[in-house]
Amino acid sequence: MKTFKEFKKGLNEAYQFSKYDFRYYRKYELELKNRAYGRDVEAAFNKAGYKASIGRGGDLNVMGSTISFNNNSKHWGTDEKKLKAAIQKVLGIDVDRLR
Repeated sequence: MKTFKEFKKGLNEAYQFSKYDFRYYRKYELELKNRAYGRDVEAAFNKAGYKASIGRGGDLNVMGSTISFNNNSKHWGTDEKKLKAAIQKVLGIDVDRLR
C-alpha cells in the first residue's frame, strides 16, 4: 500500500505520452485520441517555456482534442523541422511515425 506522500508524488508527475495517444499530425496540427490529455499537453509545453493557451494566441492552441501550432511563433516560425523537433523534445513522440 502506498503512503500518502508516495500517492501525492504520483499525482504531481506529468503524463508520459506515447504515439498511441495521438490520431494524426498534419501541417501545424496534432490530433489527440482522448481530449482529456489536452491539459497535459498544455502543461508540458508551458513547462518547456512555450506559450500554450486555450483559444487563440501564443505558440500553440489547445482546443478540445486538437492542438494547433502557430506558424508565427518566434520559436519555430514557418520551419516545420523546428516544430517537429520541439514536439519531439517536449512530448517525446516522433510525429513522422504517426499515421
